[in-house]
Amino acid sequence: MISVLRKIFNIFRSIKLAIFLIIYIITTSLIATLIPQGLNENHYYSQFNFVLAKLILFFQFNNFFYSFFFFFPAILFFINVTCCTIYRIYNRKKNNLKKKYGPDLVHIGIILLLLSGVYSIFDREESVVYLNIGEKNNLRNGYQIVLKQFDIETYDSGAIKDWISNVEIRRNGNLIKDYKIEVNKPCSFGQYKVYQYSYRKILNVILQDEEGKQFLLNQGNAFDAEDKNYMLSDIFIQNDSNEMQAIFNEYDGLKKTTNQIKRSLYDTIGRYTIESVQAYFVSGLNIVKDNSYIIVFIAIFLMILGLIITYYKDAIQGVKK
Repeated sequence: MISVLRKIFNIFRSIKLAIFLIIYIITTSLIATLIPQGLNENHYYSQFNFVLAKLILFFQFNNFFYSFFFFFPAILFFINVTCCTIYRIYNRKKNNLKKKYGPDLVHIGIILLLLSGVYSIFDREESVVYLNIGEKNNLRNGYQIVLKQFDIETYDSGAIKDWISNVEIRRNGNLIKDYKIEVNKPCSFGQYKVYQYSYRKILNVILQDEEGKQFLLNQGNAFDAEDKNYMLSDIFIQNDSNEMQAIFNEYDGLKKTTNQIKRSLYDTIGRYTIESVQAYFVSGLNIVKDNSYIIVFIAIFLMILGLIITYYKDAIQGVKK
């Protein structure tokens, strides 16, 4: 039994395994940084060809750092580094070898770095908010996000190229940052990171009846007009006049008919008059609060300190020679 455990231990502390895992994690992480993370599946089919989009979704590169393809190799690497560190300390004590703290500090730093990733997964807070221009979202510790401007860039074909949110970050009313958030270009402040997650098209009309009463009708909602029901399905903008027209699907009871009704501002539909037609985009921001950065700083400090101790001694010995 002991020999079996020793063989398993030797496999996990293998240098070849460490090199393979390092190459794999670095390579896949670099690929993931080139692919927008956490977006709707339709986005990948619109931005990449069908085969490439399928591969991205199959290997979970759309949310890579929370996927099995990243998490499992990271756990293996954590075990590998831990086993190597234990073996170094044990072997040095057993053979009464000269103490070398530099490599040990580097290994401990790497272990803490991996632990910070695990801690981040289980401790982090994440939410998605949709903001229109001028709207704000309040966060903890007095932070506030204000959307100043939202732009959508398109290719010549009309396909969406990028969406950009120009935001102000305030704390206790004071401006601390003015930043343009793009896909894969998040805004960082305090313990927060804000990502450009998505966007949403908002369509609505205001209807007024014969008595002057108004109500708001959002996209997908229906209303009764005489003997028919009408559902707001879309808003069309005329290229020549830039006039907005509301498009309604007609229903006979619960059955949809083939009729589509187009109405402009102040037109009537049944007993109602259209008083307002609105179509605009709101920005979807993914707000992440992550406390693991403290562990990351400690890990990086130990790794740098370990490297300094290791190579400083070697440099001094080289000079003496």
